[in-house]
Amino acid sequence: MAASVVVPNAYLLVVSVAAARSLGAAGLGRQSLIAFSVAAASTLAGAGGFVAVMRAVATALGDDDLRGARAMVRAARRAHLVTGTVAGFAVSVPVLWGAGPRAAWLLGGLVTLLATLQTVPAAVLVGAQRWREANGVGLLTGALAVPATLLVLERGGGIEGLFAVEAAVVAVNLVWTGALARRALEGEGAAVGTDLRLAGHARFAAVSTAGVAVTVLVWRRSELVLLAWFSNDVEMARYSVAFAVSALLLTLSERFAATMTPAFTRLVHAGDRDGLAAARARGVRILLLLSLPFVAGVAGAGPGGIRLLYGDTFARSGTVLAILLVALAALPVWSVSAAVLAAHRDAVSPLMAGGAGAALNIGLALWLVPRDGAVGAAAASAGGQLAAIALLHHLVRRRVGPMTWDVASLGRAGLVAVGTGVAAWLPSHWLGGAAGVVLGLLAGATVLVALGTSTRPLPRADVTWLAASLGGRLGERATVLLARAAR
Repeated sequence: MAASVVVPNAYLLVVSVAAARSLGAAGLGRQSLIAFSVAAASTLAGAGGFVAVMRAVATALGDDDLRGARAMVRAARRAHLVTGTVAGFAVSVPVLWGAGPRAAWLLGGLVTLLATLQTVPAAVLVGAQRWREANGVGLLTGALAVPATLLVLERGGGIEGLFAVEAAVVAVNLVWTGALARRALEGEGAAVGTDLRLAGHARFAAVSTAGVAVTVLVWRRSELVLLAWFSNDVEMARYSVAFAVSALLLTLSERFAATMTPAFTRLVHAGDRDGLAAARARGVRILLLLSLPFVAGVAGAGPGGIRLLYGDTFARSGTVLAILLVALAALPVWSVSAAVLAAHRDAVSPLMAGGAGAALNIGLALWLVPRDGAVGAAAASAGGQLAAIALLHHLVRRRVGPMTWDVASLGRAGLVAVGTGVAAWLPSHWLGGAAGVVLGLLAGATVLVALGTSTRPLPRADVTWLAASLGGRLGERATVLLARAAR
């Protein structure tokens, strides 16, 4: 799980740095806007269908009904061709009023269509529990795409070259995952005639898409659109760089919550209300204890690292990053709360909380972006996210009862986080340059290990519960490392 999150984000960071150096701040800002448009449009067009196909395939394979699974896939492919075409056209529309670069927007539309179609075979592989194949394709093609992108930038390919490479990579992913998906559904099975209820899955996909739309508005750089309207390309670049640095924590938190959902679901089905309350508290506590030191370390060394990698033009991105990290520190509460509600099959509560957060985000952005640019966008984003987190926590509390916070453990984690952040910040601030950033990272890591093993913020029962809940997916090495920080 970690590799499938860390490695793609590392790819994006390398490409982002190279693009900033080659295109300049304004060029990177324009590229970021097109990339966000592609990501948002393809996510809206395909994410709801992804979940529906994944569930349908898993159900059909559980009944040994391969014919039914293939029927669902054919229907989903037709639907995604329509939604992908509409989304691709929407991404390309700005060229009609003269937005540039023209070729980049058009290639972005093509990428949107291909990425939407690719969600179907990807969902088949996940539904068939072929995790290695589902993740391996993207990791391998991404590894090949990075040097290709760097070469295109070096040869002066510009923004258009970036999206040409991306279109080629997504096309390869589509063909490759399509072949793997067909292989996963080969055979006749028991031919039990399972009714997949395509209409029901379509309704589920529609509800899921609404939730995805809220997620995009609250968590996924939607502020870039308002920056494009009320500010300039340089401010878009500054915001995008800070978001890219913080995105790893966001993705890791989402993946952790997804792995917790089955454990919560078993407790809900068993009617174990007390067990669910304890599991919810442990999930929030573990994720907070793991994320707070990371947030503090990034806050300490991040601004210096941004200036080192991107140049002095992006110095303001350090302030943007610090503001974004305030909300990300509370993200575990949202992630675990959403997983608990998913176990209850409640898609409405996250939609309500996210909708309120999105409304506040947009309102604050309309007020702050014209005045403060990227910093105002970050403040609006953090405000919307914190509001959504607080409201979702309230809704979960009403449904499953209050949660035990374990102030002693959180206090120890806070001590570890503060020590890590200060140790990472001091060398970066005093020395500056590459030496300061490297020494800051080393100092932060050293203090993290020292304080983590001495204060032991994790209760040992939490580590045992986590290893059991993940069914061995945590790994022996990770379990041992967490046990060293447990009391």
